[in-house]
Amino acid sequence: MMSGIDISKIDIVQASDFYCDDLMEFGKELPSFYSSVDSLRKDLLDPLKCFFVALYEGLPVGFISFFKLYDEIHLAYIYVKKDFRNLGLGTKLFKTTYERFFLKGKEIWLEVETTNTIACIFYTKLGFRIMYKRKNYYGLGKDAWIMKREP
Repeated sequence: MMSGIDISKIDIVQASDFYCDDLMEFGKELPSFYSSVDSLRKDLLDPLKCFFVALYEGLPVGFISFFKLYDEIHLAYIYVKKDFRNLGLGTKLFKTTYERFFLKGKEIWLEVETTNTIACIFYTKLGFRIMYKRKNYYGLGKDAWIMKREP
């Protein structure tokens, strides 16, 4: 982990086409991320989806993405670069987005691989709880916890 990172100096901005290459690079570490930059660009323009990027000294260090499906909100992705983990950035991304997007008063859903203990603990700290297990969601033998956060 990098020393001397001041989390208060991190800005969170709405993602635009300008950040596509960074998002695609981050996505290499995420399951089921966009296979093409064109698909990502299309979703950046979708009013039912939101992407926010965390910037440290102007450089992208993480992002979060949600989408709205009918009256449900789904946390699609949250990513923080390794050197910026365990500093509260994931929490800051979530809370900032909660304030800026259409999340207030809504249930928020997500899926996470059952073996991803660190993510499960993180989501629990944000107020999510496990609702049920979805078998083979990420492929054969790779189950997902379906988690929900009440308004």
